[in-house]
Amino acid sequence: MQTTITKPVGHRKQQEIILSTLRSLPDLLDPEMCKTWLLSKFHPEGPACNVCGSQLSEKCAASFRKLSRVHCAACGHQFNAWTGTLLQGSQISPVDFMLIRVALAAGLGGVGMIQLTGRTRQFVTTWPHKIQQFNETYGEASGEQNGPFSPL
Repeated sequence: MQTTITKPVGHRKQQEIILSTLRSLPDLLDPEMCKTWLLSKFHPEGPACNVCGSQLSEKCAASFRKLSRVHCAACGHQFNAWTGTLLQGSQISPVDFMLIRVALAAGLGGVGMIQLTGRTRQFVTTWPHKIQQFNETYGEASGEQNGPFSPL
């Protein structure tokens, strides 16, 4: 068996490789899978009212999973799946959320994040804190050991 010796890659080149690889991820990440995974983290007991805790009807649960606004039959509260989560009011898609999570785990800096996402500097400086909060609450720090995105 022949062993191939490769030269160590410099930091700048390593960042270029990471960025190049990450640029292909949006096409590889399945939007439905990303959304389903996030819903399972935010709502492990399934679709329920975030005010009174009542389980939603089948029809409302289907709308909830589509991220549409639903109406709780028990208390009248109107909400969607992101209400009361760190995604409330954000315009970030589940795929973008996962992409940024992966990019942060890969150590991509601010300029690289802007290039990767096409987002503003404000967006890039806001989301690392939110994703760290998410990881601490729902990630490995809380005992997560399996799932399609668990290595992060």
